[in-house]
Amino acid sequence: HSQEQDHLEVGDVYNRGNDFYNWFLGETMIYTSGMWKDENDTLESSQKRKLDTIAKYIHLKEGEEHLDIGCGWGTLVSHFAKEFKSNSTGVTLAKEQVEWGKGTAKKYGVGNK
Repeated sequence: HSQEQDHLEVGDVYNRGNDFYNWFLGETMIYTSGMWKDENDTLESSQKRKLDTIAKYIHLKEGEEHLDIGCGWGTLVSHFAKEFKSNSTGVTLAKEQVEWGKGTAKKYGVGNK
């Protein structure tokens, strides 16, 4: 087990291109489930509801530090920084995910948080 091995294994999977993952994960690029209230909910609205629920469960407050290890495309990090004004940091080994995450943070206006 080494850092080089980790980068190779992650790179083979997650550096295939963000367009590939965006095709089935949707605009939020969240790899996990959402929380549906009814059959009219969209994938994006159910995933946003899940992010909001997580923030409420952990009692996230403005200015708190938040670290997401294995953050994927950084959606949780950007969402928390934008909606809850946390100082969030995401860590991933995949270059494609870093690029997407930085773009999302910029789009949300939280690139410095």
